[in-house]
Amino acid sequence: MNDIFGIGAGNGNKMLNLPDGTTPTYQQCADDTLFENQVSAKPGVAFCLVEAGKMVGVTVASVSSTQPYYAALHVTVWQNS
Repeated sequence: MNDIFGIGAGNGNKMLNLPDGTTPTYQQCADDTLFENQVSAKPGVAFCLVEAGKMVGVTVASVSSTQPYYAALHVTVWQNS
């Protein structure tokens, strides 16, 4: 399994890194300016995805390192942000 999550360059989306182990909040995602192209796919990793009209806070809950590969995510979506 790929050990990172990433976004494609040039699509207008932004990924923001948050401290591991935190629960993303609207304010953290709105205030953070540490943009990333990828983050590690390991439990406890937290990040935000920002695109026009939507902001998403994500925490990696668990990752399977054996087949079938998967990642369980906790996701919060804020619209019209």
